[in-house]
Amino acid sequence: MTTPPLHECLNSLLPFLSDPFCILDTGMRVKYANPSFLSLFPNLIEDMKDKPVDQVFRWDGQLKDVPHMLKRISISSESTVEVSFIRSGSSGRDEKAFLTLTPIRKGTTRRPSRATGIIMTVSGTAHQSVLWDQQSHTAILMNIIHEIAASVQASNPSRLIQQVVSRAGPLLQVPFISFLEFSPEPDEENTPREDPLWSRRYGFLIGEGWEDLPPEDLDGFRQIKATLCDHPHLIYTLDTVPNALKNTMIGRDVSVVLLIPVLHQAEIYGCFILWSEDVTLNDTEITALKSIGRIVGAGMMKARVETDLAQSREKFRSVIEHIGDMYYRTDKAGILLEVSPSMATALGYPSNELLTGLSMETLLMYPDTWPIFLSEVLNGNGVKDYELILKGKSKVITGSVSCRLVYSEEGYLQGIEGVIRDISRRKQYEQLVHESEWKLEQAGRIAKLGLWSYDARLKTFRVSPEVFSILVLPSDMNVITLDDLVYITSIPDKAQLQKIFGNEAIIDAEFGFDIRIDLPAEKFKYIRIHGQPRIRGGLVTGSFGILQDITERKEVEQHLLRYANQLEQKTLELDAMRSQLLDMNRDLDQRVRFRTTQIEELLRQKDEFIMQIGHDLKTPLTPLVAILPFVRKKISDPELIELMDVSIEDVKTIRRMITRILELAQMNALYSLSDIQQINLHELMDQIISDNAYLIHQKSLIVRNDVPKMFAVTMSPMHLETLFGNLIGNAVKYSYIGGTIEITAEEKPESICIKIKDTGIGITSDALPRIFDEFYKADSSRHDLNSHGLGLAIAQRIVDIYGGIIKARSEGPGKGALFLVNLKKVPLFKSGI
Repeated sequence: MTTPPLHECLNSLLPFLSDPFCILDTGMRVKYANPSFLSLFPNLIEDMKDKPVDQVFRWDGQLKDVPHMLKRISISSESTVEVSFIRSGSSGRDEKAFLTLTPIRKGTTRRPSRATGIIMTVSGTAHQSVLWDQQSHTAILMNIIHEIAASVQASNPSRLIQQVVSRAGPLLQVPFISFLEFSPEPDEENTPREDPLWSRRYGFLIGEGWEDLPPEDLDGFRQIKATLCDHPHLIYTLDTVPNALKNTMIGRDVSVVLLIPVLHQAEIYGCFILWSEDVTLNDTEITALKSIGRIVGAGMMKARVETDLAQSREKFRSVIEHIGDMYYRTDKAGILLEVSPSMATALGYPSNELLTGLSMETLLMYPDTWPIFLSEVLNGNGVKDYELILKGKSKVITGSVSCRLVYSEEGYLQGIEGVIRDISRRKQYEQLVHESEWKLEQAGRIAKLGLWSYDARLKTFRVSPEVFSILVLPSDMNVITLDDLVYITSIPDKAQLQKIFGNEAIIDAEFGFDIRIDLPAEKFKYIRIHGQPRIRGGLVTGSFGILQDITERKEVEQHLLRYANQLEQKTLELDAMRSQLLDMNRDLDQRVRFRTTQIEELLRQKDEFIMQIGHDLKTPLTPLVAILPFVRKKISDPELIELMDVSIEDVKTIRRMITRILELAQMNALYSLSDIQQINLHELMDQIISDNAYLIHQKSLIVRNDVPKMFAVTMSPMHLETLFGNLIGNAVKYSYIGGTIEITAEEKPESICIKIKDTGIGITSDALPRIFDEFYKADSSRHDLNSHGLGLAIAQRIVDIYGGIIKARSEGPGKGALFLVNLKKVPLFKSGI
């Protein structure tokens, strides 16, 4: 019975054998048969494997002695038995053929052992030859095949090739044995590559000994590649070889070359080459060499596949590391056997060794998902882009997992291999995009906007649901064609619409225009289309933008247009009226100038009159002021004394009134601006408080002078003393007993603001606007002979002279008053005061 290595080797060898070929085990049971062998015996049972050969084949006629020969050769020392028979040839004519029975033995040529199998081959008349004995090349080559098939080295391509070539080379005694590998690409630049396998001088060599093997003309092998595909083998001599290879044979000093092609999936992969001096090989020996050549070819192909696979794996890992994806490999239990450094970095581990040995389940943020993930992997033999949340030592990431199941050569599950891509940031971006799309959709609904995208090649629009509502189209439509939009557009606007969307080449910048669409019942809508081109590869492939219903806006615009026309008419009328007003203003200006001149003259006369009458009244009052107190002392009658006291007080009152009138007149005439100097405010306030000390004491008032000691203004001492004497005197006069008076100051860039605040009787809202008028008394019911209504008027005049500001504030009767005086540090004298 065949061993597993024999089974594996021969199973891989059968597809490369072109001659009819069948293998029997020691029990004469059929193990393998290639299609060309089965075609010679059409009346076979379908399931022949492991069935006795006598049940599978109907030996009759010419082959009736085959069962007896099989039994004999399996127990005897015979090497080969041949039986002739007639078969139908490819041309339709009958031809003679030979069924060759070759035993497979494990022993040496001196002590042959019992056959462990029999190879049955069918050949034509050209294969008829003298049977070799046990020492023949064919028997030895068959033994080599058996030993290689039974060897455990069948899974190791390099050792398999060494074992075959190191045995066949000395046996055949040819100068060179090599293997030529063709490139799978048909490109002429992909030249074949030759690997030397054996030389008579150095023995077995693979990839070495080029100095002993002169290079061949690779172009010549490329020219006969097609010929190799059509023949199971080719033998060339110097007389028959193509010119392209003749120089190579001469250079290697050989006269015969045997080429055995190696096919893979109906394509030629390479060829096994024997370079011989002058050796004649029979058909049986060539058949054995073809088997050896194909074994070597299969080994070379497997070695190359393993090399390419290792390189691909290394490139794969390099690419994975370069692009940042995480590679991992686990066993069947999900224990990590191998991880890439990028995976350790992504999960916050200092090195990938710390991850090795951990279970993938422990890395999941939600371990309950592990059975579900395994189920998906096992059912689909792997997964692609499966999202899992992984938690590492210091990080949590969202990973897109792609993996496959890994099996051994025997078909046993070994574990899982795959990559993980960190999509945490992408998930964040997706969330942001989702939120942005939702906000855009909501904004579009609120603003009644529709989104559209136009494909210039298909002449179709892809639109958001709002567009169907705006255009009054059925909502079950998937797309809108350009013809649909043109159809509902009013005739004057059709040309503009077709101009923009009919020729995409002219859309080279942002655009916007309005159209009118016609609706049933003679209704219509105005639509605003705004967009910009969509450019790919330097070509305009369409456009995209927004669509808005502007019917209401159009109606408003038309209303505004009508209103603008009316407004323009009114403007013309107003221009005419303005011209008339200008004429009237010019006339009025002349009248005002004339009246102003008259008023100024009257004011001047008034001031002169006041000055004159003041002096005239003051002159007779002076002796009365001095005489009346003297006269009072001479009178003893109490009634006369009382009348005299009243007269003295009236005279004093008249004198004070005349003095104030003269002061006011002097203010108007700017008589006292010559004595200007810098005055310290704090010291001035202390002096005025001292002057009012008697009344302050009588009312038990608290007066605080909080004016900074460095504050000073430039004024006439008389004016400044009069100004604050009036304000502080009023505060004292109108304060309640036990009240408080606060004097503060604040410096500003170009001025100083002085505030005088009391807790006295206050000022009514009706009186506030008039308290600075001349002769105005806030309380006319009080007959205060010491107040003439001129104090605040004089204060106003003084502040005006120096370009300052004076204001009064009060919250009402009984709530006190606040006076604010803003004086320039450098006064600006007003002319005409």
